[in-house]
Amino acid sequence: MPNKNLFEMAFPKREFATHDQSRKYHVAFLEASLVLIIVTTLMLSAYFWIPARVNSVANLVVSLLNLGLFVYLKRHPEKVSGVSTVALLLWSAVAVGAFLFLKFNTMRVVMFFPIAAAIFYLKDFRVGVSGVLASIIILLAVPNVFGVETGYTNFQLLFTSFCLAVMFIALWYYEALKLAQFEREREYQVQRVIDERWRIALEGAGDAIWDWDIAMAHFNASKSYTAMLGYADDELSMSATLPMDLLHPEERQRVMAHLDEYLNGEHSHQYVSEQRLRCKDGSYKWVLCRGKVVQLDSQGRPARMVGTHVDVTERNQIREEILHSRQLLDAERSLFQTILDNAPLGIWMRNVDCDS
Repeated sequence: MPNKNLFEMAFPKREFATHDQSRKYHVAFLEASLVLIIVTTLMLSAYFWIPARVNSVANLVVSLLNLGLFVYLKRHPEKVSGVSTVALLLWSAVAVGAFLFLKFNTMRVVMFFPIAAAIFYLKDFRVGVSGVLASIIILLAVPNVFGVETGYTNFQLLFTSFCLAVMFIALWYYEALKLAQFEREREYQVQRVIDERWRIALEGAGDAIWDWDIAMAHFNASKSYTAMLGYADDELSMSATLPMDLLHPEERQRVMAHLDEYLNGEHSHQYVSEQRLRCKDGSYKWVLCRGKVVQLDSQGRPARMVGTHVDVTERNQIREEILHSRQLLDAERSLFQTILDNAPLGIWMRNVDCDS
C-alpha cells in the first residue's frame, strides 16, 4: 500500500458517479456549511474567552462537534444523509439553546433562517415544512405557553415567524421552478439523443435530413443535403425559402400548392412529394421528399416540420427508360400487326400435337 500522509488519510479523494449528482451537491453544501460554522464558532469562542468563559467554551464544543462531522463526511461521503441529520439536529439544538439562554444577543433568532434553509435543501419538502413549523412553534410557544422571558416582544416573534414562512415559500417556489427546468432540460437532452440517432441512421441509409422551423422561418438541413446537390456546407443559406429557391421552375407551382394543401389539412399524415432540385452545376436531380408536422403552435397551426430528401434521379431514369422501351415495343407490335393485316397472303397455323 502506498504511503499516505495524515491529510490524505483524514480527507481522502472521492469520485461521484454521474447519476448521483444530487448526493454530490448535498455533500458540497453540507461541507461548506460545516466549514462556515466551524470558523464562526471559533471566532466567537476567541471573542468571548475573557468576558464570558462559559459561552466561549460552548462555542468551542460546537466547533469541535462540527469538525468531527466534517472529517467523517470527508471519509464517508456516501453517508451524507445520516451526517446531515445529525448536523441539522445539532444546529437546531444550538439555535434553541441560544434563543432560550443568550438573552443579551438580540440577533440570535436569525439562526433559525439558515437552519430552515439547510433543512429544506438537505432533506425533502415534507421535512422542510416540519422544520419551519417546529421553529415557529418554538418562537411563539416558549414565551406565551411556558412563560419564558426571551427579551423579544410578541410582535417581533410573530414577524420573525412570518419571515420564516415567507422564506420557506420562496425556497419552495424556487425549487419547483428549478425542478421544472430540470425536467425540460432532461427532455431536451433525451430528444437530442433520439434526434442524433435518428439522423445517423437515416444518413447511413443515404437520406438527407431537414428540419423546417415554420414559426421562426428557418430551414436547417444535414450535410448530406447539400452534398447531394453538389454544394459545400457554407454555399447555401439555410433560410425558410431554400427548398423553394432550388425548385425547377416547372415544379414550383405544383409543389407549393401540394405543400400548402398539406399544411392546411390533416397533419397526422405524411407529406410526400417528388420534385426536381437545382444542383450546383445547373443540372437538376429528382428528389423524393417526405416530411411530417411534429409541432403545433398555441393556435393549432404547424410550427415545425421535419423530413428527409432522397435522390431518386437514377430510379426515375430507369423508369423512363423502361417506359420508353415499352412504348417502342408497343409501336413495333402495332406496326407488325398493321403489316399482317394488310399483307396479300394467307396465314395459317397448325398444332402438331393435335395431329397425333
